[in-house]
Amino acid sequence: GRSRGRVSTQSLPERIQGELIGLGRPAAASTVWKILKAAGIEPAPLRSGPTWKQFLTTQAHTILAIDFAHVDTVFPAGSTYSS
Repeated sequence: GRSRGRVSTQSLPERIQGELIGLGRPAAASTVWKILKAAGIEPAPLRSGPTWKQFLTTQAHTILAIDFAHVDTVFPAGSTYSS
């Protein structure tokens, strides 16, 4: 099985094709695409922005900085709280 959280680079017809193969019902990706098109399901438009990996890589420093900052914001230094 695939690990959760992994981003798939496959198109919808390819993913459906893979699931069909797993169920013992092989079908060509082009056949799946034709069925989806006939049902009015068009492919999603291509995104022009960065991938999640590119975005997170460029934002890593800020993400880490805010991760540490939120603890002091929720529980200011010197305050008492129970966990």
